[in-house]
Parts: sequence; structure tokens; C-alpha cells
Amino acid sequence: MLQFIGGPVLIASGVAIGVSSALPDAGNAVPTVPVAIALLGCGALELVCGIGLWKLKRYGRTIQLALSWVGLLGFPAGTFISIVILVYLYRPGIKLLFSERAAGQFTSDEAAQIAAVSRGSLGSVIAVAGIGAIVVAVTGIAAALAVPGLLRARLSGNEAAAIAALRTINLAQGRYAERCMGYSPDLAALRRTGQLVSSEWLGDATVTQNGYKLSVEPEGTAVVVQNPPPGCEGAVSKYFARADPETVGTTGTRYFATNAAGAIYQSTVAVIGNPIPRTATPVP
Repeated sequence: MLQFIGGPVLIASGVAIGVSSALPDAGNAVPTVPVAIALLGCGALELVCGIGLWKLKRYGRTIQLALSWVGLLGFPAGTFISIVILVYLYRPGIKLLFSERAAGQFTSDEAAQIAAVSRGSLGSVIAVAGIGAIVVAVTGIAAALAVPGLLRARLSGNEAAAIAALRTINLAQGRYAERCMGYSPDLAALRRTGQLVSSEWLGDATVTQNGYKLSVEPEGTAVVVQNPPPGCEGAVSKYFARADPETVGTTGTRYFATNAAGAIYQSTVAVIGNPIPRTATPVP
């Protein structure tokens, strides 16, 4: 019973983690692919074990013994369940049931041992099933409580990274202005003109990182600086940088923007316009 319940749960968890790792902006904080493979392997092993136990195959008892010895480490519930299973599987009658011998090959004493196991196994099955149900319920409740917190933490982390990226852009634009008599019109120029932006992912005109799309453009009524110094890829009098969530509600809930003044603004309703409106809310 435990193997037929736990196996599909582990396989479903492995598939879910594997699919999530293939989605855009899956993140690299946790090595999701090895975890998914491990869950799939454990789930398949439990199903094989369950089938072997159901058909009274020797390999089913062997796998269950190995799993139970490992399960002793799962204190307290896992330890209790594993002890009950180990005591049960080491009983003489159980060993005979999993010997894969035909019914007519048992002696009268062996048949009596098998009958004794059958009469006394109900309590063990009820105990294991009851504890297993409690463990599954507690695990489900813990997961239900933990998942929303993890999602919120991911959103907060993505938003913090977006704010940090805009600050990096502001610093780089300041250095660019010192050299080029004006601001860079896009992210690509910041990267190529004297390596002003150290992060490799800021090398394209528009980039997506940590669930946010980053871009730089001339702000509002900005004018083009004529004849910028050699080595500068154009310059403008004002710039506008934005960071918008790639998927609103999934990778981020706030929109961010900044300009040459250096302040960073946020909005939870819509994309911040260019130029930044006077009513925009600054990030605390």
C-alpha cells in the first residue's frame, strides 16, 4: 500500500520539477534536473517494489528490506514504520511466502508458520497504514504551507535583482556620460563602450534576467549629442531604463523604471511610461 501510494507521488513530483526546470526563467538556485531524476528513480523503484510485494516475489521483499533499513533514518514516523516492516518481513512465515515455492512444496510446519503470519498480520497492516496516512497528511500540509512562501520568496528575489540591475545601469550611465558627453541610448552601447557594465547579460539591447525584461532608451524629449568623442556609440541628453516582469504575477508583480536623476520608481498596476510621470512612486 505504501509503495503504490508513494511511488506515483514521487514520480509526479519528479515530472513537475522537470517541467518547471524547462520553463523560462526556471532559476539555477537549486539543481532541479538531478532532483527530478532522483525522484523519478525512487518512484519507479517503489512501484517495482510494490509489484514484487503484491505478487510475493523475492525481489519485492529484498527491495522493501533495503528501503526499510534506509527508512530508519526518517525519525520519528519513518523509523516507526520501518521497524514494523522489518519485524514483519523477517518473520519465518513471511520468508516462506516470498520464497517463490509452490503451495504443495511446503511442509506441514512451514504451512503452519504461513497460517500464523496470516492470522497475526492485520494489526501490523493497520498500524503501518495508519502511520503512513498521517505522514502523507503532514507532508501535504507542510507542502501546502511552504509552496506559497517559496513563490513569494522567488518573486521578492526577482524584484530585488531587477532593482539592483537598474542601479547598475545608473552607475554605468554616469561613467558613460563622463566619457561620451551624454548618455548611452541602449544597453548594448554600455557594454561595448569601454566595458562600462561588468555583467555579461547586459550586453544586448534588451535582456531578460531573473524574470525581468531590461531595456534602455532615450527619455522623452532627449536630443542626440552631436559628434560624441571617439569610441562612443552615440549619446543622448537623457535616458530611460525600465525593468518589466516577463510574466506578471509569476516572475514579478512590480514594474520598475529609472532615469538620469538616479531614483528608481515602481508600479504595481501598469508599465511605467516614458518619460516617468510626476505621480510615479519611488522605491523605498
